[in-house]
Amino acid sequence: QCVAVWFARMNQSLSRAFVAALLGISLMLFGVLSLVGQAQNDRTRDAASAQAQYQARALANLVSIAKMNGADDAILTSVITDAISRSKRNTDVVRIVERDGKRLVYSTMPNDLKAGGLPRRLTRSEKPLFDLVLSLPNKGAGLSIYKDRVVAAAPIIIAEQRVGAVEVTQIATLSASSSVIRLEVWAVFAIAIVIILAGGIFLP
Repeated sequence: QCVAVWFARMNQSLSRAFVAALLGISLMLFGVLSLVGQAQNDRTRDAASAQAQYQARALANLVSIAKMNGADDAILTSVITDAISRSKRNTDVVRIVERDGKRLVYSTMPNDLKAGGLPRRLTRSEKPLFDLVLSLPNKGAGLSIYKDRVVAAAPIIIAEQRVGAVEVTQIATLSASSSVIRLEVWAVFAIAIVIILAGGIFLP
């Protein structure tokens, strides 16, 4: 009888140890997958930032060259549309604003097109675009990172003067990239909860 009691207690201890081990492994996997998801998100953010800045600088340089060669609005629109098509980055939202006349001369943002044909004078709500021209450095590109997008802006320089700006936005780049990882993390967390509940119900 003593041997039977000893075996029962041993099995009980082993069962508790088994549940504890499973719980520990589940929590460890939860932590590892969280770190993997964050690292992947960081890499995606860095890549998206570099691509958006490169695109903004390239388009700003193109606009500068076109304007210095006397391109009017129609030619400028054609040149920019062709450049975006050849870059194979049609998913980017591109906006071009001119300081002179406070004009929005090019945009692929649907809301901008609803406000009237382009080019047109900036509306009151679009004043931040004009402020953007004044805030940018003469070289390089500014960058803003949000939860669901990356926004880069580069100045249009003619005769060493900022005459406008090109803004490039990549929509949903950061949030979409790690969605699979987030699902896996929550799945592991759910398993850990089930294990805890199972241990509390079936083990004395």
